[in-house]
Amino acid sequence: MRININVLVIIIISIVQLGIYGHLHGEQRLRDFSETITVKKDAITEIKVSNLSGEYRSLTDEEQIDSVIVYFNQFNYKRLVNDQTSYMPTRTIMIYLRDDNNENFIIPYGKEVMINHKVYQVKGGELDEQFLLMIYELIDSND
Repeated sequence: MRININVLVIIIISIVQLGIYGHLHGEQRLRDFSETITVKKDAITEIKVSNLSGEYRSLTDEEQIDSVIVYFNQFNYKRLVNDQTSYMPTRTIMIYLRDDNNENFIIPYGKEVMINHKVYQVKGGELDEQFLLMIYELIDSND
């Protein structure tokens, strides 16, 4: 039984294309911050930040909002399989991002972060709790 070489080439090319497509569009691929949130990054009007005690403060200054977005943009995010985390702290900072129509939440904890009920591994560094607490304190000093 002889296999037609053209059919074999088409099958191999199709398999390679499916593999590339799966890699580029799969759930476990690396994502930018904007791919993890549903709010429009450029339309965020308010960021609410909590401290470790659960007290919230709101941030509406565009320049400060941009600095928070720039901070999260410096990392890449890889979705964990079945959103299974190995560690979830009992107390942590919580951040809400709001645009005119939507609200997203972020729960950062070191090398992992939960964004809208999806858990991601942080690539390219670690989310610094002290930086996020500093944002909380800066909001207070501007009131």
